[in-house]
Amino acid sequence: MAAEVPGCAEAMPTEVQGRNGVVSFDGPFVTINRKGFVARATVGKGEKRIPVGSISAVQLKPAGPMMNAFIQFTMPGGNERSLRDQGILSQEEFDVKKSELLSRM
Repeated sequence: MAAEVPGCAEAMPTEVQGRNGVVSFDGPFVTINRKGFVARATVGKGEKRIPVGSISAVQLKPAGPMMNAFIQFTMPGGNERSLRDQGILSQEEFDVKKSELLSRM
């Protein structure tokens, strides 16, 4: 059974190619596939499937002159502290942003 995603009436499968892997979204899951030497050397290779309902925060970092862009997914029990956890965003602001980001995928 597919998980319901707020703000996503019908999820369209989406895939985005990055420098060392691919992030795809099929509705109920976000899947991260890492490939290549750099991925193995820094974060490990393989596939990670994350149920959309377990994502508590998404961080998008644009590329800069010395850094590649990245996307980071935070899940409960993870080591990352989200903007919501730090009190920077309210729960309502977080939910709106999460729906907006997921609708773009």
